[in-house]
Amino acid sequence: MILCGFVPKIAAAINTMPVPVTGGIFGLALAMVTAVGLANLQYIDWGSSRNLTILGLSMLFGVMLPEYIKANPNAINTGIREIDQVAALLLSMGYFVGGMIGFILDNTVSGTPEERGIIFLSKLEHSLHDPAKISTYDIPYVTKFAEKFRISRYIPVCPQFRQSKKLKEDDDKDGVSKIEVAQTYM
Repeated sequence: MILCGFVPKIAAAINTMPVPVTGGIFGLALAMVTAVGLANLQYIDWGSSRNLTILGLSMLFGVMLPEYIKANPNAINTGIREIDQVAALLLSMGYFVGGMIGFILDNTVSGTPEERGIIFLSKLEHSLHDPAKISTYDIPYVTKFAEKFRISRYIPVCPQFRQSKKLKEDDDKDGVSKIEVAQTYM
């Protein structure tokens, strides 16, 4: 869809499609965005009232606030027309409102790293899979060429980058430092 704004021929081709087909494409795209967003929540503690409250409020405000903005277009009045337009635009998008409410609540309401799913994700990072050997995001020919240079190990955007930070002594039985994980993700 981004190409439609830059290449008029693509926009014209999509414009020739029947409206139900275009609506179906957008419906599937939004369903995938929602599914991927909810799949990221699979590691949190669903028995926690904190997490259920955050998810519920995020979904509620994501549906409720855009409808309120549509019904009351002059509800935002800061005195600066441009700021009013940007705020109204952002608050009329349910994904933005729900995501921001969830982000703010998750980072302000206290919760343990286990409750937030951080410990499990950290264990996943330190599992048997060596990130340097996973070739999913390798660029053909470029990655093998970059491996020849030792300096690529020190550049964070290179697949060969190695972090030399060691885990602290407060490791649990699985070898993951809860203090380091909590400081890193909180």
